[in-house]
Amino acid sequence: MLTPRLINLIHINFLEDRSIGWIAEVDFLLSQLCRSIDEGLYEIEPCVREVLLVELENLYGQQRAEEIKQEVAKFLWVYSHQKPEAGLRSEIRQAHEWIARAYLDPDGLVQELHGLLQASSLPHGL
Repeated sequence: MLTPRLINLIHINFLEDRSIGWIAEVDFLLSQLCRSIDEGLYEIEPCVREVLLVELENLYGQQRAEEIKQEVAKFLWVYSHQKPEAGLRSEIRQAHEWIARAYLDPDGLVQELHGLLQASSLPHGL
């Protein structure tokens, strides 16, 4: 899930040296690669995301692609713990954290989600 602010920060932190104009951020969010899911909130279509990840690996090789994924995950982790973006729901922040942890600490995330599922399936009052 992307917001214009998040796309801007990714651009600044990862693509600043590539001479990509700011208009590319808007073009990307409004392109067919993304879809609007709420006001100011976008999602990259899952099939597009998979193709982009394969292209990342084709361009940089598997090892460098994994390093890039880790760098972006660390960035997303920090972003999810910063001052909340105005109007960004806590569920979106939680999703950003889980996405980051899926790359940084997958086993810990699985344990946490398992615990949450177990807790939600307990009868009320226990």
